[in-house]
Amino acid sequence: MITGSINAKIEAVIPLEVFEAQGQARALDVILDTGYSGYLTLPAETAAAFGLHSSGTEQLTLADGTEVIARICSATVVWDGRPRHVDVDVLETSPLVGMALLKGYELNARIVEGGPVTLTAC
Repeated sequence: MITGSINAKIEAVIPLEVFEAQGQARALDVILDTGYSGYLTLPAETAAAFGLHSSGTEQLTLADGTEVIARICSATVVWDGRPRHVDVDVLETSPLVGMALLKGYELNARIVEGGPVTLTAC
């Protein structure tokens, strides 16, 4: 089970460990974004600080309909206690976890500031 909470902006936030290219795990707070179909987004500054290398680009359509080109990197994260390799879209936004990473999990949240967020494997 993965646990987090609802922040002051009424966003569901969970902790996520992301491995740097050198193998050191770094903890981040990430926002769950059910409107994002990918695995994980990181800002360029964070991806660079973690030493993540670009493996290409892809075109994404944002929620407002804007189309952007995002660099793609690979990273290893700790998901529900296990390492998992994921694609990372490098975008200038807060770190986001999308539906591809949430697949196979049940999401429960009490949508009030400080409310609990739980992800349970189905």
